[in-house]
Amino acid sequence: MGKGQKRRGGKSARGRKKQTGAQIHRKAYWVNLSQSLAQHRGWTCDEAPGPGLRGRWSAAVQRPLGQLDVAQLVLLLTQGVDADSLHLLWPVIHARLERDAAAGTGSSLLALMLGQRQFWSTHPHAQTQMVELLEARRDALARAPGLESLARDFTERSS
Repeated sequence: MGKGQKRRGGKSARGRKKQTGAQIHRKAYWVNLSQSLAQHRGWTCDEAPGPGLRGRWSAAVQRPLGQLDVAQLVLLLTQGVDADSLHLLWPVIHARLERDAAAGTGSSLLALMLGQRQFWSTHPHAQTQMVELLEARRDALARAPGLESLARDFTERSS
């Protein structure tokens, strides 16, 4: 190809179709739970863990994913983690929701996850997992009217 000529046909230099938009995750995926969110993302944390919001955020992103508790997951979600971070957090969130469903807790985490529309659009496998979790938890959700309506809306959107 000569100087100044444009490539046609929407293919990259190696002959593959160019990817447009977000990657769709149709299957389960593996995440190293012994690494922190900061390690996975290549973030440096200048803030020391402490009692304030920034300190709690720093502690959460520096803690290994498999050791995050519900309060830390809620903190990360309420402070607006990006889609790539949520992709890494989903296996942990799903495990906590499954465990907490048996105990009847975890409603704030569940409510926050139901509102993550961008995540669900690119993670149909995770969306299916969430629908299954909601169906298994139907009786407990009936005792929480606000959460029940969120779950019903989510399930209807997912159909």
